[in-house]
Amino acid sequence: MKVEKVSENTYRVRKTYKGKRYDVYFDHDPDDREVLLAVSERLESNDADIKGTFGEYCDRYINSKSNVLSPSTIGGYKKIKRCLSDEFKRMNMRDIESIDVQKEVNEYAANHSPKSVRNLYGFISAVLGVFRPRLNISITLPQKRKFTRNMPTTEDVKKILDASAGTAYHIAFQLAILGLRRSEICAATPDDISGNILTINKARIYDADNHLITRDNTKTEDSTREIYLPDSLVEEINQAGVIFDKTPSLLVKTLHKFQDELGIERFRLHDFRGFYVSYAHSIGIPDIYILKSGGWKSDFVMKNTYRDALKDKTEEMQRKITSNLLD
Repeated sequence: MKVEKVSENTYRVRKTYKGKRYDVYFDHDPDDREVLLAVSERLESNDADIKGTFGEYCDRYINSKSNVLSPSTIGGYKKIKRCLSDEFKRMNMRDIESIDVQKEVNEYAANHSPKSVRNLYGFISAVLGVFRPRLNISITLPQKRKFTRNMPTTEDVKKILDASAGTAYHIAFQLAILGLRRSEICAATPDDISGNILTINKARIYDADNHLITRDNTKTEDSTREIYLPDSLVEEINQAGVIFDKTPSLLVKTLHKFQDELGIERFRLHDFRGFYVSYAHSIGIPDIYILKSGGWKSDFVMKNTYRDALKDKTEEMQRKITSNLLD
């Protein structure tokens, strides 16, 4: 069997068997043994029993997960499917090879971030892994970009709270600063408050069809929790009669609006959770209490993702160290 070089790093072997042509691709120039093994495996596979397009198998995959994954995750799968090219979705499932996946990923990478490209490839490989388990996919993905978190300072937080006072967003921002997720803020109601304790046991999210729903559980089992609210916040909620009754996207848009008006570098609403962890650490709160208050299952995510030093606390700590060492 002849090995053809079809591109700089792609080699192809073609084999016709029982009137059907099979293409086997390699990312290097294979020797005779590698060719024999790969072609034999290709011929012995049950791919002949696979009928239908990749798009049809995407739907089968998504439907098989509909009752075990969250609505937002299913919605994410549907969104990724829409991002696939029509050409790729129309391909016969049994004919797809690594080179076809590489081409699809390469074209998508031209206008999307490395993270989005990896999500797309993750979905493609998951579908192929279920329905074409013998297919060996070997492709090149774009290099990851290191995510740089813009942690708000204590001064930033105070400015946003002052600017939002008297608006429908003031309560929501205070809860975000106390470590609540956006979905938890939007689902909470005054009925969830008893005394100074707010019970967090549901989430307001988008379902698979991008409709807002309230789910009767939080992101994880450990996210169901109780947190203490100060008297001032409880009174503000009682007077308002609601916590936040607008769409979740408005919460983010309004935060960015205040940031722009105040000259604060933009950060995400979710970064308030990071601020909460960093501030709690800066005043000496033990990890176990921060973990419970924020609803984290383990301290791995909390420590490795959220515990960044507060910008305005760093100099204060450095002064303290310096004065102890040199004064």
